[in-house]
Amino acid sequence: MYRFSRKLLLLLTAGLLVTICLYLNICPASVRAQSQTPAPEPPPGFYLLDSANGVQLYRKDYPNGNPDFVQLVNLRLGAKIGLMYGQISEPRPEKGAYGGADPRMTSLTLDTYWKKATNLDSHTFCVANGLFFYMPEYPTRLAFPLKVDGRPVADGWGFQTYPDQKLLLELWDDHAEINPLTSLELISSTAPNLIGGLTEDANKRIKYSVGRTFVGIANLDGDSQDETVLVFNSASSLQSAAADVLRSFGASQVMMLDGGGSTQLLCQSGWHIRSDRPIPQALAVIAAPPPPVASQLVAHQNWEVIATGSSLLVEFTVQNTGALTWTASTLTFYLTADGGESTQPFSMPGQVAPGQMVTVTHNLTGFDQSGVQQADIEWGLTYQQQDYPGQSFQLDLIVLPVWLADRKGELLKLVQQWRVEQPEQVAAMAKAWLDAHQERQAEFLGIEGLHKVRLLDIGLIVLVMLPVAVGLALVIGRIQR
Repeated sequence: MYRFSRKLLLLLTAGLLVTICLYLNICPASVRAQSQTPAPEPPPGFYLLDSANGVQLYRKDYPNGNPDFVQLVNLRLGAKIGLMYGQISEPRPEKGAYGGADPRMTSLTLDTYWKKATNLDSHTFCVANGLFFYMPEYPTRLAFPLKVDGRPVADGWGFQTYPDQKLLLELWDDHAEINPLTSLELISSTAPNLIGGLTEDANKRIKYSVGRTFVGIANLDGDSQDETVLVFNSASSLQSAAADVLRSFGASQVMMLDGGGSTQLLCQSGWHIRSDRPIPQALAVIAAPPPPVASQLVAHQNWEVIATGSSLLVEFTVQNTGALTWTASTLTFYLTADGGESTQPFSMPGQVAPGQMVTVTHNLTGFDQSGVQQADIEWGLTYQQQDYPGQSFQLDLIVLPVWLADRKGELLKLVQQWRVEQPEQVAAMAKAWLDAHQERQAEFLGIEGLHKVRLLDIGLIVLVMLPVAVGLALVIGRIQR
C-alpha cells in the first residue's frame, strides 16, 4: 500500500505542477524542427551566379587568380547541350580518322555563336568553346568526332594522336555517357549528339595553369543514369584542378576539351571569359522551356514578434517563372505551417505576367506557446485542381507571453539591431531577453477578473492538494487490501 500511495502521490503532484505551468503559460517553448531536407550545397567557395529551368551557373573567386565557372545542365529536366559549328567549306568525305568525313570549316567568334543560338532558341543560357582543332590551317579541321542531331559531321583527324587517351561524350535527351573513343563506339553509338575529347591526364601543357574547358557527367538524382552534364571553364587552371572541381560537384567522369586562348564563356548574364580567338565549334547550354505554372521565391520576412494568441501576417515575394499569366480567376494560393492543414485557398492579388513579381500576405493563427520558435512555411499555387508547390521557407519568430505583450515594440527595435550587428546570435539574444523578463509573470493580472498570482499562492495550492492526495492514496490502498 505504501509503495502504491507514494507513486500515486508523485503522479498527482506532477499533474498539479503541469496544470500550474499551463495555467501560467510558463512551460518551455518547443523549437519547431525543419520539415524538409536542405537542398545540396555547392562545393566550398562556389556561389550561384545565375540559373534558369534545369541549369545553374556557379562561380568561385580566388585572391590571386582567375575565377572558375561551372554549369550544371540537367537533361532530365529538359535542359540540353547544343553542338554548333562553322560553315563547311570542303566536305572531304571518307578522309576522317575512322572512315567518315574530315571537313574543313570556318571559325566564328563566340559572339556569333551566341547570336545564332539565341535566334534558334530564346532559352539559350551560355555558350562556350568546344572541340580541339588544327590551328595552322584555315579553314580548319576538327581533331575528334562530332555528331549533331543524328548526323555525323566529322570523324576528326586525330587518330594517331594521344593513343588510349581519347574520349567521347555521348548525349541523349535525358542522360549522357563518357566512353573511350574507338571506331566501334563511334559507329555503334545511338546518341543523337556526341563530341570527342581527351582524358584529364593527356599532356596539354599539363604542368601549366592556362585556359581550360572540361565537361563531366553526374548522377545527381540517384538513379542508374547520369542525367547531369557539367561544363567547367576557367581562364587559368591546371588540368588536375579542373577535373577535381567537376568531381567536387559530383561528376563521375570527366573529359577535356580545347583550352588555352580558345577558352571563353558568354552567358545571358554577360561575358565571363573573353577571348578574340574564333573557333570552329562551340557548346550552347540551353535551359528547359518554362512549364505553364512555375514560381520562384524571391524574398520573405523574418524575425517577427507577436504575442501568444495573436495572428501572424506572413509576407513573401514570388516571381512568376512559368508561361501562364496568373489571375484571380485562374489560380489560387495555398499555405501551410509546420506540416499542418492547409489554409483556405486565397485569391491571386491582381494579375501577374511571366517574369513579374507579386507580394503575397496571409494571416496564420495558433501561436499559443511563448518563446523563440521556427515555423516552416510551405506554399504553392493551385491551377485547374492541380497543386504546384513553391519553395518552402523557414520563418523565425518570437512569441511573447501575454504579460510581456506591452514590450513588443521595444523587442522589435532590439531584434532589428541584433540582425544588423550579430545576425547569427539573434535567437540566443532573444531567449536571453525573455529569460531576463520572466519576473514580469509575477506581476501579471489575469484576464476576466483573475487575481494576481504570487509564488505564495502556488505554495498554498500545493499544501491544500497534499492532504487530498494522501487521502486518496489511503482509500485506494484499503480497497486493494
